[in-house]
Amino acid sequence: MKSLKRLSANENKIRRVSESIGNLSGLTSLQLSGNGIIELPDEIGNLTSLETLCIDNNRIRELPKSINNMRGLGSINAGNNKMKQIPSGLSCMDSLRYVNFEGNMISEIPAELGKLKNVYEIDLAGNAIECVPSSLGDVSTMALLRLEDNNIKDVPSSVYSMENLEYLGLDGNPVKAKTAKKIKKFFTASSGMTFYNTDDIEYSY
Repeated sequence: MKSLKRLSANENKIRRVSESIGNLSGLTSLQLSGNGIIELPDEIGNLTSLETLCIDNNRIRELPKSINNMRGLGSINAGNNKMKQIPSGLSCMDSLRYVNFEGNMISEIPAELGKLKNVYEIDLAGNAIECVPSSLGDVSTMALLRLEDNNIKDVPSSVYSMENLEYLGLDGNPVKAKTAKKIKKFFTASSGMTFYNTDDIEYSY
């Protein structure tokens, strides 16, 4: 089955992914959303041709380090799991365009994510993030950054002033009033930024 390019097994009550998944070296798309998966085998790192990985809505606690081998990965959706960390190795994936870790238990954004060269959207809404690293502002290609429903109080100017940023989601965070005013002022003056919703920001002083 090395010639298999796409494998979709969404919502099949899968609890365990076999180590033999690593034998499908020709896979470009793997979709395992909506199962009961707790962990992925190290062998998944053998899927070096993978471009799309969808493992959202499972019970995965962490990703194996071998995922760093997927240098051609363009999209990863790991939303709504039980992860506490984002693999710092994602920063080495130059093809990565879409990153989704929403609805997990993540408390920190790795500074290394600022090294991503081609990412368009990062979704980290619904976690426990308290701090946004200034290095994230180095991602000049990013257009959408979703950070809703976290514990963020401050946002570095390098982040909200990114050249191509169109949407910054901060609803449901205890953002400092001073910071919120600065962001709103910047967005108002920047015609290229099309969205910014502050209706549900919980101001802190």
